[in-house]
Amino acid sequence: MKTILCATDYSESSVSALKFAKFLSDKLKANLVILHVYDIDTLVSPVSIAYARMQEEALAKHKAKLTAFCQDQLGMEPDGKKFRIVVDEHSLVWDGILEQCKTIDAELIVIGTEGGSGLRRLLMGSTAKDLIHNASCPVLAVPPDTLPTKIERMVYATAFEQADIYAIGKLVDQFARPLKIPLDLVHISTKGEYAGEDQMEWFKEMVQQQVDYENMSFQLQFSEDVFGSLADYITDIDAQLVAMLEREEQSFLRSLTHKDLVERMISKAGIPLLTFNKAHP
Repeated sequence: MKTILCATDYSESSVSALKFAKFLSDKLKANLVILHVYDIDTLVSPVSIAYARMQEEALAKHKAKLTAFCQDQLGMEPDGKKFRIVVDEHSLVWDGILEQCKTIDAELIVIGTEGGSGLRRLLMGSTAKDLIHNASCPVLAVPPDTLPTKIERMVYATAFEQADIYAIGKLVDQFARPLKIPLDLVHISTKGEYAGEDQMEWFKEMVQQQVDYENMSFQLQFSEDVFGSLADYITDIDAQLVAMLEREEQSFLRSLTHKDLVERMISKAGIPLLTFNKAHP
């Protein structure tokens, strides 16, 4: 992985995201870009001299604030090379993040799961949801109070789809192999699902044919409570990261990408959630 983009709104959750992104960039030897997207709320014409002055002042103010934020939270200022900051004006936060992601060719977006209080919290939650649905690269949602001390085990929740194999390949190449850690591939099978054991054997064979990584295990769990069983499994094995594929159609995992259930999972498992978008292979 060459470049990680971390978007911040200075909230408590974004502090955790910032520290986790820095931890990951150090472990993966990747460039780190810290981004803050802001909007100039004014009635002044965007083609006027007054607006141009406002833009210049806002840019300087936000650069200074973002630099100070990095210094306060990480104990270091950006060096402009491996670790740098970007501020950008955009009326839609998530759209501004995606534009910057393309500009710097980021391979991962890191964001907090919630923002500050009131409207700001609502907007940050909506931003995380929009990024998960629209980003062409993986999105890592980091809950508040997450302390990045180690990454020794990862879980991928699979629905036995071909697209899962692509996501697993990226997960191995970008995370598991560079970090030299085991990857657990887990499926929660319900009573209404047909031949879960047979599907697992087929899936295991397909993954092993297409993904070259020996340190993978395949786990099949039977439960009607998909969310609870998955969260319990993650907690029981002390995984530090859980990953899954964002899906448009109904599936046993689709509901986990909805904001309310994502927050339930994070609050119970207490670890970051990494999502791959099926619509952008």
